[in-house]
Amino acid sequence: MSNVNLYTALTIQATDIVAGTTPYNLALNGIVLPVTVWSSSDFFQVGTGTTVIPLPAAVVYYAFVRNLSTNPVSLTVTFPTQSPTTMILNPVTSGFGAIFLYANTIETAPAGISAMSATTTPAASPIQYFVAA
Repeated sequence: MSNVNLYTALTIQATDIVAGTTPYNLALNGIVLPVTVWSSSDFFQVGTGTTVIPLPAAVVYYAFVRNLSTNPVSLTVTFPTQSPTTMILNPVTSGFGAIFLYANTIETAPAGISAMSATTTPAASPIQYFVAA
């Protein structure tokens, strides 16, 4: 899968729904990462024990994870040379669960993610993920 470019376009917008104004609008375009391998799943089951999210390379430089369930998901990410970091991806409450997004266009150490895993309670829960290197 060489010679593939991964493009990310993201808009962050704060809208005052009473006044009908947009006091903040940020368009992040042009995030480009040349990738050679990737892995993805639109409905990956996370168990109540540690579930490893498979990485397509020893280190990935792009990661997207979204909670698709009504249960919270604990996402653990390991950055090279650092201790694992755990965060909670809140459940779907009004149409969209919490997301984790990491994009680094510098593909050299110590950048990147070297391991990802997730757990959930009280029952198995689906996530969506895309990781690339």
